[in-house]
Formats: sequence, structure tokens, C-alpha cells
Amino acid sequence: MKNQRLSLLLCSIGFTIAVTGCGNDNATGPTGQQLDFLQEYHQPSQHFVINRRSSDDVDEYNRFGFQRQTEETAYAGQSIPDYAVFDRALLADNISKMVATNPYIREAGVLVTDQHVLITYTPEMDDTNIYDIATQVKKTAYSGVPAFYDVYVANDMTLVDEIERFQGLSTRDQNYVQSLNATIELLLQYPQGEDIDLNEPLLEDHRNNQTSRQNQ
Repeated sequence: MKNQRLSLLLCSIGFTIAVTGCGNDNATGPTGQQLDFLQEYHQPSQHFVINRRSSDDVDEYNRFGFQRQTEETAYAGQSIPDYAVFDRALLADNISKMVATNPYIREAGVLVTDQHVLITYTPEMDDTNIYDIATQVKKTAYSGVPAFYDVYVANDMTLVDEIERFQGLSTRDQNYVQSLNATIELLLQYPQGEDIDLNEPLLEDHRNNQTSRQNQ
């Protein structure tokens, strides 16, 4: 029964991640807001893909997507391609909701950075298998972020302030890195569940490239 409920939960958490295009420093969004590369960009709520009730045509979000590019069209005369940007605040909101709706969890707090997801939560019952619950929480987070992300969990909501203090920080400001790493080490003292290894060489290269760009 437990595995069946987990399967139903994981099947129900497939969702469309709201992303928004970004361009050079002078690019603006559909409502005239400035787009800041690799920064969170909050569109008006009616434009969030995940909020289907706000759209008159919900079927447009059920359609498959396809694009074809060459190097020339991808760059389009710019030094940086128009990559889509994940709204990390929206991701944190949705992951926290998905975790909190797990029948074995009472409350959850989620932080999403440029390469980490940190989750604190309270189990519904103290005698619940904390190892299995930690695995469920991690899988829930991995279902909503790119594969190169690392996920860390702690079944202790008293630590929520430790992750909440990073809310709103910019990926361009690296002064927080040491504090964030210390917080990750703190979460690692709690059961992490099943080892979900997504760190293939290609993903490691991607992560190294991300770090290299941030240091430039």
C-alpha cells in the first residue's frame, strides 16, 4: 500500500515548469519588465504556465513543443543565446507544495538555488520510516529541477530558518557560498534516503561550466 501511494504521488507531480526567455542586458519581457540574465524573473501571475486556471485556453499548455536551431540562429547576433530561465521562487513554491501533500509529511520548507535544492520537513508521524520518507522527498524535488541539481533534505523544521535566510540572494553574489555550504553540511547530518546519482560526466561538465561563467 505504501509503495502504491508513493507511485500515485510521483505520478501526480508531473508539471510544466514556468520558464521565461532572457536576452541581453537591454532585453525586456512581454510586459516591458527588464530581464536580468540568470536572475529570477517574475511574470504577472496570469502568465505563469503552471497556473492553468488563470488562462482561458488551458489546452495550449498541454501541447508538445519543438524548436530547431543552428548555432547562428541560437546566438542571433548576441554574445549569449536566449536561454530560458527557471523562476526559482516558483520552483521552490511548487516543490514545497508537492512535498507537503505527501501523506507522510506535515510541513515543508524549500530553497532552490542555481544548483541545489535544500528541503526541511516535518514527518506526519514520528515512527514513520525516515529513510523512505527522505527518499520520497528527494525524488519529489528531482522531478521538478534539471538533472544537474543536488538535493539535500532534513526531517527537522527547526532548520527552516537556516535555509530561508538565503531567499532572494543573487547568483552573481558569491559571498553566500561559504554559508550555504555550511548549511548543506548541517542538513547532511540527517537521513538523506536513497542515493540518487545523477552526476554523470556530462552533468559534471555542465556544472563546471556554470561555475566558470559565474567566476568570470
